[in-house]
Amino acid sequence: MQDKISIYDLPSFDSYIVLDTETTYNYKNSREELIEFCGFEINNSFDILNKFEFIVNPNCKITKQTFEITGICDDHVIGKPSVDIYLDKLHSFIHNKNIFAHNANFDKRVLENAFHKYSANIPNCNFVDTLKIARNIFPSQSNSLTSLKKRFNIEYESHRARGDVLATIELISRFNDIYKERGISLFKTLDDFRI
Repeated sequence: MQDKISIYDLPSFDSYIVLDTETTYNYKNSREELIEFCGFEINNSFDILNKFEFIVNPNCKITKQTFEITGICDDHVIGKPSVDIYLDKLHSFIHNKNIFAHNANFDKRVLENAFHKYSANIPNCNFVDTLKIARNIFPSQSNSLTSLKKRFNIEYESHRARGDVLATIELISRFNDIYKERGISLFKTLDDFRI
């Protein structure tokens, strides 16, 4: 999450992490606090190579809005550890990797805040925003994850990290098919969609 380098210069060019975070707003520090993380490592054939997911206690109340969007409430996080327990493993999982996320600026900011909050080393990685890819393909349409799922008849649970990751993997596959029809490999254009 440091300086941008080309996607093709990272050691993990043949595999990618697709991730999503769910958060709640902490009124004490005016920040989004991580409550759920899911990441799947995939290859260029969309095979799942590895996965890492967790739910954590944000050490603040889950807001009504978060509950209404995600279904996650205080009962889901009571007794769960704080995110600091997972930071070493999370760092190893995403360091020097190319990462896909839908609306990637949000997820990147949430993860950077989590590492910063506990003075942990921030991983070096490249984020590719599937929202930017969608806007390139469908410039005059809504490209929210919910809209794209409807457009492509993708049925995974919305606003939960695992469901959103699985939906995003399916979208990347569909986007790749659209690019192939244009005679281009999506994976050769990823630098255009970095944040």
